[in-house]
Amino acid sequence: MVSSEKYYQAALKIDPSHRSALEYYGELLLMKKDLPGAEAMLARLDKACLFSCEEYSDLKASIAKYQGK
Repeated sequence: MVSSEKYYQAALKIDPSHRSALEYYGELLLMKKDLPGAEAMLARLDKACLFSCEEYSDLKASIAKYQGK
């Protein structure tokens, strides 16, 4: 998990609005029980997607599942 996080952070440093990196990093943060971090990635995805996108929908669903909704 640690090496994955390092690569997601590097990808986002190169392209802060990379939709796949935002989604996968958000899901990784959920695995680490960091709900606020995942929600921050979702907010960034919301800005990157303009009119919604698959990555936003997927992370939103993962967050809802994590919260038991």
